[in-house]
Order: sequence, then C-alpha cells, then structure tokens
Amino acid sequence: MKYIKTPYNFGEFNYAIHPYRGDLMEYSQEPKTLVLPKKVSDALSLCDNPYSLRIIERQYKLPEIESDVCRELKRMHKTLMSLGNKRFYISLLYSKIRNSLFNNTEDAFSFIANCVKDQIERRNELCLQRCLLAIKTSRSFKESGVLFIGASLPTGNMHAWIIESNCNPDFQDREWIMYKPLLAFYY
Repeated sequence: MKYIKTPYNFGEFNYAIHPYRGDLMEYSQEPKTLVLPKKVSDALSLCDNPYSLRIIERQYKLPEIESDVCRELKRMHKTLMSLGNKRFYISLLYSKIRNSLFNNTEDAFSFIANCVKDQIERRNELCLQRCLLAIKTSRSFKESGVLFIGASLPTGNMHAWIIESNCNPDFQDREWIMYKPLLAFYY
C-alpha cells in the first residue's frame, strides 16, 4: 500500500501521523504543499463534507456466514490482535497479504461484525484492526478504497476509517466524523 501524509495546522503547531510507527507527531515547521492522487483527494473531500456521502442501506439482520469463512476471519482477526497497534507497520504489511473473501468492503465489515464478536463489543478500541481486516478481505478496496487515520486535535485521540465508493462502508462507525484525517493509505 502507498501512503500520503495529510498534515494539519492547528494553532502554532502542525500535526501528522508517522506512516511506519502510527504515532501522532507535533512539529513547528510548515508542511509541504501536497499533490494528492485523485482517489485520495476525492476521499478527503468526502471527509470534509460528510453529508455528501452515500448512505448505506444496511438492514439490521446481518447476512449468514459460512463456518469456513467465519473461522478464517477469526484466524486473521486473532493475528491482527496479536500484532496490535504497537506493531503498526507489521500490521499494515499483514493486511497487504490479500485474502479476498468478500466482493466489497461494505460486505467485509458486515461479516466481520457478524462473525468476530469482540469487534462489536470493542469496535471503538479496535478501529485499526477492524479496518485492516476489511482491507485484507475485500476485493474492491484496492481499486476504490482509502484508509484514513486521523486525530481529534488537540486531545490526540486517534481513529481509523475507510472511505470507499463515496461512503464509509462500516455501517457501525459513526465516530470517524469527529477526527481530522492525517494519514491516508491506498493502492
């Protein structure tokens, strides 16, 4: 995956997220002017204008999932959990090893919510692992998705979310709107 920092000026400081460690960085120098790829530029525009996003028409009853697929999801989730946020770069590398179980990221998030129970209970704590698992298992992310990692400034709280096909495909994530995107990953 490629990445691009999208630094943000807040008061006298500039903020960005380190692309290999996942740390929030604060620095005083002016950020360089960015030339964003169209996919990232379009997704950032949607982050700035969330009411222009396509609304997901997801029913409350999630689709049934085959036991083999569920076992595979649980195995990959367990691996991502063992890597955790402390091994940020290794988690990114692991998610690049594709296992396309689902046609799109919206379906991936639905099945993750249906199969991996602690993702539902701890979805706010596990946002990065949840997004990386969706990226790993979705066929469509590579073509049309962007993973953002952002921060709520100046608190430093961080969150990860995906914008794909003019929507946030994670129908359970409503918190992303409170975070400023500082780092984008895409193919």
